[in-house]
Amino acid sequence: MPILPRPWTMACLALHLLGATLATSAPVELPGYQSADEFETALQSLGESDIATVTSLGKTAEQRDIQLVTLGTGDWAAKPAVLVMGSVDAANLVGSELSLRMAQQLSTRYAEGDEAAIELLDAVTLYFIPRPSPDASAHVLDGPTTGRATNTRSTDDDRDGKYDEDPTNDLNDDGVITMMRVADPAGPWMEHPDEPRLLVRADIKKKEAGKYQLYSEGTDDDQDETWNEDGPGGVDFNRNLTFKYPYFKPGAGRHQVSEPETRAVVDWMFTQPNIFLVFSFAPQENLAKPWNAAKDNGGRIKQQVLRDDSPYYDYLSEMYVDNIGNKNSPDTAAQDGAFTPWAYFHYGRWSVASRGWWIPKIEPAKPDDEKTDEQEEADEEADDEPPAVAEDEADADEDAKKESAQDPAAESDDEPEAESSTDEAATEDEDQSDDDKTDEEKSESKKPDTRNADEVNALAWFAQEGIEGFVEWQEVEHPDFPGKQVEVGGFKPLLREHPPADDLDELATRHAKFLADTIALRAKLAFGKAKVETLGAGVYRIQATVINQGYLPTVSSMGRTAGKLQRLEIELKLPEGSKVLVGDRRQTLGTLDGGGGNQQAKWLVRLPAGTEKLELQAGEPSVGYCQQTIELNKVDEPQQAEETEANDEG
Repeated sequence: MPILPRPWTMACLALHLLGATLATSAPVELPGYQSADEFETALQSLGESDIATVTSLGKTAEQRDIQLVTLGTGDWAAKPAVLVMGSVDAANLVGSELSLRMAQQLSTRYAEGDEAAIELLDAVTLYFIPRPSPDASAHVLDGPTTGRATNTRSTDDDRDGKYDEDPTNDLNDDGVITMMRVADPAGPWMEHPDEPRLLVRADIKKKEAGKYQLYSEGTDDDQDETWNEDGPGGVDFNRNLTFKYPYFKPGAGRHQVSEPETRAVVDWMFTQPNIFLVFSFAPQENLAKPWNAAKDNGGRIKQQVLRDDSPYYDYLSEMYVDNIGNKNSPDTAAQDGAFTPWAYFHYGRWSVASRGWWIPKIEPAKPDDEKTDEQEEADEEADDEPPAVAEDEADADEDAKKESAQDPAAESDDEPEAESSTDEAATEDEDQSDDDKTDEEKSESKKPDTRNADEVNALAWFAQEGIEGFVEWQEVEHPDFPGKQVEVGGFKPLLREHPPADDLDELATRHAKFLADTIALRAKLAFGKAKVETLGAGVYRIQATVINQGYLPTVSSMGRTAGKLQRLEIELKLPEGSKVLVGDRRQTLGTLDGGGGNQQAKWLVRLPAGTEKLELQAGEPSVGYCQQTIELNKVDEPQQAEETEANDEG
């Protein structure tokens, strides 16, 4: 039976709406970003090119296709492959837009005869899943806009036996869900000393006193004294994976991999042994700021990058910073149930992620007469730089989200906040009481308050770009707080995570370059000199050497630990009538480190009379294969490898 709103609640709201002049309902819009239908049309158009194919991995609950784009030549499955994941966080449409544009740009360059694109796509296969959770992405801009990243499956987030009974409410009818502050001398929140539109936690050590309780915008529809804790839907693709799965948490689903879209993506990935790298657009990024590495590789449950893999991740991060930058990049989001760490720890592949974009640092402008020549020159250079890449600050762990006081997506269960967890702005005169200072000393010693610096910077960026991204606080009458001052306001959802659409093509180009540079570092197999010795009576002793001429090892340390299914093998191909006396015709090789790591294989074989040559092949799907021909009529000389680096160009 549906839960109906309380009559007196609706009456109070009706009176309020009649008695106040409020904004016209207008959900957040992202001009230049494609709707679900437009995005699907663009995908199908891409599939009409000679180099791209679009297929469906399955259907969502709303019967949308989970689309896969494949770029490559020849036998896709026989070449090393990279998977590019778009909006892993479904609310961050930047990921889907950038991944689609990357595929479109590569397809166009290949068709136009671009040598780098041809070399890349002849050497590797590229898979793109631009929208792994298409239902959730399709509803991101629905009004009133909340910035939710979940699909539409009904869930009982507060575990009271009822479903979706306490959603957010648009109290000021402006089309967006922001925050709600309630005047309360016992509340932990106060206005930011330097930016009164923002709220920070009062710091008792600074003799500060709180004055507000803080909630997301809405009413307590189910009368449990918790606000907006069980809205419509849903399950978050990026909290539904097996790594550090957050049992019983909102957005995590009834169990691991519970959703059709999650199951379809994961099942397909395990049927693709040629994937060696997963590149994602996700808040669990590890390129601008690499994940912490484990001190050692011990312990049964791995939750930090293994020590042996850490140097490679550090190098990839350096490349990313050189290509795209990391100035003002936010910290990586919590990993509970997330896709990017799952791809490394449980899928056993190299896994890297970028947020795609984040708000660049806005430096306070100095008067022109105070600028040096160097500063003016730097300003001119900055004006000519391409748009700074930036990060999506959405969908961190529920607890971490609560640090942002003005973000509606940051409040999952809206009980008043009581704990204090602020960034303290220390001063050089901290040991000296303000009471002992003169007015001049107080003025000189005052420094900007660094709390909520990212939010202060966001306001400056909005002002610079002419974006109305913040709803000024406005008083509303609230049925749950009679006689108290209640105000609604804060950051509009989505606008801090999405760059202007004009920047998307440039961002896609730069990420595509980084991806190509990363692919160039892959393991590359070649044969060294073969040694062949004739022992008489058609018996030969054969020794072959396989070398990794690439930078990355043939498999990560975590890949070995996770039990990656495919192993590097070498095979001696013999003519009919041959017999292997010592050794196996097909042998498993260990991991080959990059930069010349090598391993040998030996055989003792009896060959039929008249045998002139033997063939060797080494490799596995995720690193590709190399071949060597051994000419038996040259057994008196060391055999130089005849290398055919099929699947190894680039």
